[in-house]
Amino acid sequence: MSKPYKIKRYHKIYKHPSPWGRFFKVLFSVIAVCILGFVGWSIYNPVMEYLSQGRPELPSSSSVPPASSGTLSEQPQEQETQPPAEPVPDEPLRAIYIPPDMAADSERLQNTLSAFSGSGINAVMIDLKDTSGNLLYRSQLETAEQARNYKEGSTFDLKSFCSRLAAQKLSVIGRVNAFLDPMSSRYLPGAGIEYLNSGVLWLDNSPEAGGQPWLNPYSEAAQSYLTDIVAEAASMGVSHILLDNVTFPVGYGLEYAGYGADAATVTQSEILARFVDQAEQAAADEGASLSLYVSGIGALGGLDQYFGGSPFDVANQNIVLGVMPAQFGDGYAIGSFSVQQPVLDPSGTVGALLQAVTGSLSGKDVTGLVQAYSAPYTIENSYTYTIQDINAQIEALRENGIEQYILYHPNGNYPH
Repeated sequence: MSKPYKIKRYHKIYKHPSPWGRFFKVLFSVIAVCILGFVGWSIYNPVMEYLSQGRPELPSSSSVPPASSGTLSEQPQEQETQPPAEPVPDEPLRAIYIPPDMAADSERLQNTLSAFSGSGINAVMIDLKDTSGNLLYRSQLETAEQARNYKEGSTFDLKSFCSRLAAQKLSVIGRVNAFLDPMSSRYLPGAGIEYLNSGVLWLDNSPEAGGQPWLNPYSEAAQSYLTDIVAEAASMGVSHILLDNVTFPVGYGLEYAGYGADAATVTQSEILARFVDQAEQAAADEGASLSLYVSGIGALGGLDQYFGGSPFDVANQNIVLGVMPAQFGDGYAIGSFSVQQPVLDPSGTVGALLQAVTGSLSGKDVTGLVQAYSAPYTIENSYTYTIQDINAQIEALRENGIEQYILYHPNGNYPH
């Protein structure tokens, strides 16, 4: 039989507490509640920050767009990426011509540039190869040495020149005379026009009258030499090439000029257009552009025999059009175009020319070559061109939709 459990009783628990005991018990409870409340309030913010770590902060209600109709919960859309800004269009070309000797004269050059400060001029045109065939800058081409067409000390540093103008936010246009080149045609083998394909150089006049040879547009040697000049100039910082005299020869005895076997199958207009294409590609490969110069008389069709057709069939998109009134002498008429004493009426002459050739200029990027020099209007009398006469030509260009121009003075002595 198991041992019975004993029950022990504590009689003290049945006794009632004294009044002081109840007072201290209530006091201690109040103090405990206050302490717990103070501690809880002190640790609330740190605890909440800890618990909210890693959670994205929600935007305020004022910045949240209303949900679409019928949508209970919608994820916020990502902010749309702004489209890239449109490229700023190039400014219209507004240039002045300076002669090569000014490029080597720092003081004279800066004086001329300073005179045009604030006028909107943003480019300078300079000759790189003249009508005598001379290279006017320091070339590194082997063919230039072979052609013997430049003189030490008479040439300028083209790369340095371009850098100097670039620092003044001016671009450089380099004019290259093409096939009118009596120097290179003499010394570059196979580059010149021959007399009846006989191996003897053809001359544009008799030797006694100062006849000169020309480069042959059909000659690969001639074309390569010219495109090498274009590429070299562009690599030195020239931003635009202007090709001039991209024609067959002018002069006497043209029926005796021999151009080689290809002349029987390729037209003169086609071979000139091919050359312009090659030169334009050579410029583009070095980051430059290229234009063809067309005189006003050429644009009117007065020189078609030297282009083998219209010069506009030879040119690509870019054309520099000579609008100088002086080119028309004391008067000129062809087709519907007719002017008398054009030098005295710069605005009317330019306007009449542009109206006469407007169809040929369609789709072309045209820059006007503006007369800024004084010229005779009769055999006995000369007219001094002023700023007003220059501006009259520019305004006539604008009225016919042409915003680009090059001011031309052969000596660089512009009126102010």
